[in-house]
Amino acid sequence: MKYKRIMLYKEKIYENRDETKPSIEDNLNALSKEQAEKVAIYLESGHILLSFVSPTIDPFDQKTRLPVVIYTDGVYIWDSIIIHWVKSYRVKLPEEFLAHVSKHQTVPNIDLKALGGITVMGKNLEYLWLES
Repeated sequence: MKYKRIMLYKEKIYENRDETKPSIEDNLNALSKEQAEKVAIYLESGHILLSFVSPTIDPFDQKTRLPVVIYTDGVYIWDSIIIHWVKSYRVKLPEEFLAHVSKHQTVPNIDLKALGGITVMGKNLEYLWLES
């Protein structure tokens, strides 16, 4: 299964950082407080695919330590940094995703075991996250 990945900004500090992506700096406070709250609740209610033991530093403020958890709703895939950015900075999100949240209101129940448990289509979930 190929998830639609919510990774928008170049501040994400993965190995192959995409410098062509926009900066979070230019996309702060794009959501209203009400909209950010609604989206954060949706994101936090996602199904956990993978949780890492070691926290990471918020790549935007370079201070805040965050857990690294990968979530899905069966269509999209995101991490806990996106949740933090929505709650703290009200970052701009793709209109397609916002429409998806409005349509569904809550994360649908999905059978993660049906996705293959720890692997999906023979791939480790960590690899799936980085590949999405």
